[in-house]
This record gives sequence, structure tokens and C-alpha cells, in this order.
Amino acid sequence: MATVKLSLQAIWFNINQQCNLECAHCLTNSGPRVTAPVLKLDDIRRITYEARAIGVERFYLTGGEPTMHPEFFDIVEFLQPLGEVVFFTNGTLFDEEGLNRLEALADKDRMEVRVSWTEYHAESYQEMLPEDPGMRHPLETLKELKARGFETTMVSMDGSGDKNLGLFPTLRGKQVTKQMPPAREWFTGCDGSNSLTIWMDGSVWTCPPLTKITPFKLGNINDHSLEELLELRPDTVKMPQCTVCFENEP
Repeated sequence: MATVKLSLQAIWFNINQQCNLECAHCLTNSGPRVTAPVLKLDDIRRITYEARAIGVERFYLTGGEPTMHPEFFDIVEFLQPLGEVVFFTNGTLFDEEGLNRLEALADKDRMEVRVSWTEYHAESYQEMLPEDPGMRHPLETLKELKARGFETTMVSMDGSGDKNLGLFPTLRGKQVTKQMPPAREWFTGCDGSNSLTIWMDGSVWTCPPLTKITPFKLGNINDHSLEELLELRPDTVKMPQCTVCFENEP
């Protein structure tokens, strides 16, 4: 039986690499001293229109800390009428003005905010949240978002083995790989097989967990259309940890 090529259902936009924190487990090497380019709104527009033409209706925004992107609210305003929007944030930079602006733009029936909260007192990690009186605690942001009617998720760590690092920790995330349990002990599904990830430099990767793993780079949005990039996507990734793709084997 031939392999089944799953349809594209979501695009992950890694829109920036800048972050006010510098977490030891970071898969993108983000931090306050990063000077990498950001993914521009014009590029997001082009790819999104191409994605909508083939039926994609779900868009993820991640980073870095996406709210530090100079066009963050413009990106949300553009994407919101076109599909479901999910964005990740450490929650420490949201003030009243930012929350009000997000609420004004949001279609709360089609937006989810995922707030990351690291158990930063655990010995296995560096101190993640500096003692800064002007920095909002992620849990405060989470509670405020819920009070305003947003759909929210807390992306947390267990302090003994991070189950949210992804299957293949990359960049700085490699330094805590030894603390991860074997993937098959906890990984039972994946949206990576029907997603593409676009990095801030325009490079495109097979799926979110395999971003920055060289063999799984498909190309760049500056050189190829989305349709051309999809033609380069493998039917199955064929990695031991990719259980969903395993189900598509002959």
C-alpha cells in the first residue's frame, strides 16, 4: 500500500528570534542580544494568501517572543480574519495597553494564546525570570487573558524532564536533551505531518519538531512558491519518534 500524503492544515511562522529571556532549553537560541532579522508582514501576507488558496485555516505565531516583533499586532490583525490564530508568549511583557490592543483585534472564537511558564526554580534550569519589578509574571498574564474571555493554554515544564521540547531538541535546547524521557513514553500524536514551519529568514522546514534539522529543510519562501515547497515535502518523515508518520508507512 502506498504512503498517504497528508494535506497541509497549518502554517507555523517563527516570526522573530528576539526575546527578553534567555532560557537554557530554547530551541531557537532566542535572547535579548539576538540581532537576527524578523519575518516581515509582507512575506507573511504572501504565504498566507497562498496557504488560504489551498485550504489552510490555522496559523501559529512563535519566536523568540512574538510580542517583541515590531509588527506583531499588525500581523495578528491581518491573520485574524483569515483563520484560527495561535500564538506563544512568555507573558512577561504584556501590560494593560498591550492586552487592550490584543482584545480589540481578536476574534476570541478563533484565537488561542499559549503562555509558557517554566519551573524556573528547578535546579535543572537556569533562572528564567529575573527579579524585575516591571516584569509581569506569566501566570498573571494567563489569568488576565482568561478573565477577558480568551482561550488560553499554559505550556509548562515538569522540572525533571521537559515534555514540551519537541522530539528533536535543537540549538540551545540540546543542552537539556539528557533530561528528556524516551519519546515513545509520552509522544502519541503530532500535527507536524500536516504543517510547515517558516523560519524568520524565510527557510521552510518539514514540520515544527524538525525545524533547524538540516536534512528536513525544504527551501526558502524567497525562492519558491508554497505550492513548489509542498512538492518537496516527503510523504513520511520515517524517523523512529514520528509515530503518526509511522502510521502512514506501507
